[in-house]
This record gives sequence, C-alpha cells and structure tokens, in this order.
Amino acid sequence: MASQDSKKTFYIVLIVILIFLNGFFAYNHWKASQLNTKLEEEKTQLTAELDSVDAELKETTAMLDSIYALNTEISADLEAVKKELEEKRKQIEALLRDKKELDKARALIKSLKADAQKYMARIDSLNAALAALSDTVKVKEEITRKLQSENQQLLSEKTRLTQKVELSSLLIPENIQATGVFLKSNDREVPTTKAKKTQKLKICFDVPENRGVDPGEKTILLRILNPQGATIAITSEGSGLFVTDQGEETQYTTKAQFTYSNKKQNVCTYWTQTQAFGAGTYKIFFYQNGHQLSSAEFTLK
Repeated sequence: MASQDSKKTFYIVLIVILIFLNGFFAYNHWKASQLNTKLEEEKTQLTAELDSVDAELKETTAMLDSIYALNTEISADLEAVKKELEEKRKQIEALLRDKKELDKARALIKSLKADAQKYMARIDSLNAALAALSDTVKVKEEITRKLQSENQQLLSEKTRLTQKVELSSLLIPENIQATGVFLKSNDREVPTTKAKKTQKLKICFDVPENRGVDPGEKTILLRILNPQGATIAITSEGSGLFVTDQGEETQYTTKAQFTYSNKKQNVCTYWTQTQAFGAGTYKIFFYQNGHQLSSAEFTLK
C-alpha cells in the first residue's frame, strides 16, 4: 500500500515538473518570438530610413553634379564624396542582414543623415556663390552692352563728322561748258555742235574758292555717257575704274587734273577717241573721292 502511495506521489511531482518545464519553454519561445518580431520591426524601420536617406543623398549628389559641372577643378572632390557615400551605404546594407549589428547600422544611418545635411549646406553655399557670380556677369554684360552702344554712337558720330568734313572739302564744278571741237590747219580749236565734224570733246568748268581745302594737286573724274546711255571708256585713252561712296565699282571716261590754290579757277579737259562721235545727247557726271559732284549734258547733231 505504501509502495503505491510513493509511486502516486512520484508521478504527481513528475507531472508538476513537466508542466513547469513546458511553461518555462513556452515562455522562452514567446519571449524569443517577441524579440525576433521587435528586431524585424527595427530592421524594417532602419531599411526604410536607409531608403529615405539614400534617396536624399542621390538628390544631393545630383545637385552636386550640376554645380560641380561648372567647375572642373573640383570634380575630383565630387568623386571622393560619391565614393564615400556609396561605401557607407554598402556597409549599412551588410549590417542590416545581421540582426546583431542593428545598432551599428543605426549609427551609420545617423552618420549618413549628417553627411546629407552637410552636403546640402555646401550646395546652398555654392548656389549663393553662383547667384552672386551670375549677378556679377549680368552687370558686366550690361556694362559691355552700354559701352558697345556708346562706342557705336561715337563711331557713327565720327563717321558723320568725317563725311561732313570730306563733303566740305569737295570742289563742286560750276559753269560747266561741254562741246565738240575740231582743229583747223593752224591747230586752232573751233567749237562745233555737229557730230561729223567733232574730233574731240572739250569740257570746261569752274572750281570754286574753298578755304577749307588744302591746296595742291587735285583730280576730278568724268564719266561721259553716249546717246545710248553707255559709259564711254577706252583704257588706252586714260579710262579706268573707281569706287563710289556707295561702294559700287564704276567706270570713268577721263580725268581732269589741276593744281588748286584755294581760288576760283577754270579747268578744261579733253576726250579723244578713234571712232566717230554719234549724234545725240551726251551726259557728263563729275566725281571726286567717290562722291558725285554735279552733272551736265550737251547735244551733237
């Protein structure tokens, strides 16, 4: 009887021990499960933080790229910054795979955030410098435009004054007389209006008194148009080309060269040609230094 009671007591104690052990292990399992859940939550949170910081750093790096592109001298500095950020990001990813290293991962993420803030501050500083530089460039461009405008005005005024001075120094022919002539046996010139008798053309004119002109040798070009409106020109007889004040290259028939002494004087020049002169109205245009001075016409019958 006593033996049966002892066995009964043993089983009861054993059952109690088993129940205790089962509860102990169940508690430990629950505790471990809770810890694991917490670690997973922390890992998820840290991963999200890393993604956020990584996006911020990518944006920062892109901004640095756009700014450093303006200055190739600091491109090496940029590459070092990007390399440092990439190494930290890889370290964090490796630590997140090990639940025991979450504290280190958290510290590195904090460091990355600090880097982001540091580089953002640097970007702000660079942007401010670039804005100031842009303002300076704009001011210089505006000054340059004003100087160019003023210079253009001065050049225009100088050109106008030069033209005015040049025009005031022109000797404009007056009292123009043009006719055909033929020579008698004693070489005496006889004026004629008949084309068949004309051996050469004689053109005379007065040059006025002009104290604003330097005395000395002067040349006035004559362009004679035949009755058909074509310029009479024979190179062997002294004809040539000149450029007008409009920039056009034009033929001239002959030239009148004389010594000018600032007094009114009469000048005559001749035009001789091998072929006969045709009947009709001839026109004469006078030029000096490319400027047309005056014109006249005469008729041979």
